[in-house]
Amino acid sequence: MADDVIEVAESDGRQDEQFNTELDLVIYRNDEFITGLVQQIYKQGLLTEGSQLSVAAVDSNSSSTAGVEAGGKVGGSIPFFGNASAHANANGQTGSTSGSRDELSTTDTFTYTAHYHFQAVKAYLQHSRVVQKLTDRGSTKELEPGDFVEFTAGFRPNEFNTLLDLVTPDLAAAFVHYQSKQKVLENWDSYESSGHDQLQNFIQKERYKAEGDAQMASAVVSALRQDFKNEITREFFGSVVTGSRRQGATAVVICDTEHFIGKDQDRILDGQFKVLGKVVSVTAVSDSILARNKFLNRIQQPWLDELGEKFDEAGADGKFDASFTLELKGPVVRVIPVAIYA
Repeated sequence: MADDVIEVAESDGRQDEQFNTELDLVIYRNDEFITGLVQQIYKQGLLTEGSQLSVAAVDSNSSSTAGVEAGGKVGGSIPFFGNASAHANANGQTGSTSGSRDELSTTDTFTYTAHYHFQAVKAYLQHSRVVQKLTDRGSTKELEPGDFVEFTAGFRPNEFNTLLDLVTPDLAAAFVHYQSKQKVLENWDSYESSGHDQLQNFIQKERYKAEGDAQMASAVVSALRQDFKNEITREFFGSVVTGSRRQGATAVVICDTEHFIGKDQDRILDGQFKVLGKVVSVTAVSDSILARNKFLNRIQQPWLDELGEKFDEAGADGKFDASFTLELKGPVVRVIPVAIYA
């Protein structure tokens, strides 16, 4: 009995350990990366299906009974009962028992999905201490390109992309025309006092200038949208959660849009999420959100500052918020994610 109690207690302990493991809700998972890592770790092909055969033995018993009664003068012997004398009565019963054992077998088939493989990869990286923890500014000094990293962060989108969602080429052209008309109205009285011809010349000049500026603004916004609005990859900027007063770091997560689970690619913006990925660069100082942009990355900073001021002026009347931030506070860690989960 004592052995049984010990065995049950050990079994319960194993079950508690099993059910106390962390359960992940995955919103992004790069299955190609994961399957490649599984095969590198275990040095064999990818396990996708398995089966388990269970065999149970079942005993079946059967019995039968026969009765015999003999009377009168009997001589000799009665089969199964030995010798009997004359005038003797013989009563007897005989029985037989037979047994057989049958086997029942069942086969259970299991499918190992990409999430199972992800859990295997994550467990291997954590238990082998291969993965580094990004927790604050100081921990970035231990990171190098090629390191696996895990961190928790709250994310925001590329603000310039968000602005381009609103500022279409047509809207940019209309905005330039609006500014030109405002300039005409502001100088109307001064040119009107100089005479009708002077006023008409000023209006005509501003009209031509506005049309040229509007065409240029529309063309520039079209080029920016083509360069920025990459439907294949998206960048999200994460502020690493420290849980203390220590200064945090900025994590730039470069996601392939096809690997988001579900149709909502902005789910990552809804709260704090964990990221498991690989470091591709570490910058100790502040960086720009335009680092990957082929067009704006070649523009000098004074023009970018002027561009920011123009947008600030556009939103000064309170009609819409056109402000945006180009700077990423350092240190900045750029990461290609394997998975993002809560």
